[in-house]
Amino acid sequence: MTLEQRITNMLKVLATDDIVRLLQDTSSPVLIIIILWSILLATLAAVFFARRSKITPPPWPVVAGARPFIGNSLESIESLGAQLDIWAKMYDNEKGIFEFQLFGTRFIVPCRAETLELIMNERPFQIQRNSKLNDAIASVGGDGLFSAEGETWKSDRRLVAPALNRKNVEDYLSMINMVTGRLVEKWESETVQGGRHVVVNRDVLSMTMDIISLVAFGKDMDFLRAQGSVPVGPDLLKLMNITMMRSLSPFPYWNIPWIGQYLDGAGWPKHRLLRYFSSLVKQHESLAEEASAAASKDNHKSRTFLSKVIALRRRGNTTMSHDRLVGNLFTLFAAGSETTHVTICSCLWEIATDTTGLQDELASEAQRMKNMEKASVEELLNGFPRIRSLMYEILRIKGPTPFLGFQCKDEFSICGTKLPPSTKLMVPTRYISMQSGQTPSGPLNASASEFCARRYLLIDRGE
Repeated sequence: MTLEQRITNMLKVLATDDIVRLLQDTSSPVLIIIILWSILLATLAAVFFARRSKITPPPWPVVAGARPFIGNSLESIESLGAQLDIWAKMYDNEKGIFEFQLFGTRFIVPCRAETLELIMNERPFQIQRNSKLNDAIASVGGDGLFSAEGETWKSDRRLVAPALNRKNVEDYLSMINMVTGRLVEKWESETVQGGRHVVVNRDVLSMTMDIISLVAFGKDMDFLRAQGSVPVGPDLLKLMNITMMRSLSPFPYWNIPWIGQYLDGAGWPKHRLLRYFSSLVKQHESLAEEASAAASKDNHKSRTFLSKVIALRRRGNTTMSHDRLVGNLFTLFAAGSETTHVTICSCLWEIATDTTGLQDELASEAQRMKNMEKASVEELLNGFPRIRSLMYEILRIKGPTPFLGFQCKDEFSICGTKLPPSTKLMVPTRYISMQSGQTPSGPLNASASEFCARRYLLIDRGE
């Protein structure tokens, strides 16, 4: 007898009258809960098997070993990127696509560059971010451009993008120089003078958070030298980890009234951060009310990301509510600090472990910049081709986002098959870049599957 038949027979035995009689004869509340829970699980299992039997087999491979409700096994949420690469190597066939299950959700995984290009051409209208990820981001207060789609994305982008163009980035360079100077001084003091080791990942994260806090809203938190008075860092890191966990949850438990936000520990740090960021927005809005002539050009707050966005909003470029402004500030600080931190740490690791003379080449390149503190954005972008090539390669293979999660808004055709609306897509960008013939080989003729810090140097310039 199959499992589905056994479940069906059990449900027939436990008819309504039998359930009532069984509960009346049971005096233990715990046992009553166990009985009801068992019946619920049996019912859900029967529905699951019934639905699965009606699904037409897909025209591409399916990852084996999926279990009811749980789906395919993962060692941890953090290992999803590595697991996608493994599955892609196993199941990538002539169509370049496969699917897997995770917590009751079906994910389609395209593995070819041409399919990725097709998907990205439909962003952010027909193809949108995974709704579960957007809901998770919004649930911790990060409802901004990062999670926006469609017309909302267009509206927010008209405000946010100009504040990050090259002209405005010039205003941020002095803040970046100040914080990176602190990092150099700290490491020199601890290693050369103190003879101690430094905790690179901790200091780099502190540095990125200090830079973004200055650039975003003109607040010098000085996490790097442990003098910051605002406990933003630990709260942000906690919420970022919770966001990933929530994005993969089979149901939005955080929406449970009263207690939902506190079940995973997000409630209190979320409220603290939103109060803090909201107060910063109100301060900058008050400054914007003053006459522009009263604001000194030397006032760093008049040159921050937040002040520029508020100025654009006041000029009528577009509208953005106070809450969305807070959400954009939240996501800029949280996502920006983490992704930059991971990228810089990966670069430093490659420089430290390289045996091909890369460190000397990068040092020589940096020394050729005569006055780095006063260099323009254009000079910085064009003056360090080797550093730029290293960072591009880090982002390609060892960056913070080895995959992207999407879903189709309406019916969408992929590899000759029509996907219904809201179908989830998981795109292994790292795997695709390591297989693609579009990845340049560089002056060393490196294959796409290997790491090469010099891959993006221009051969005809001899760089």
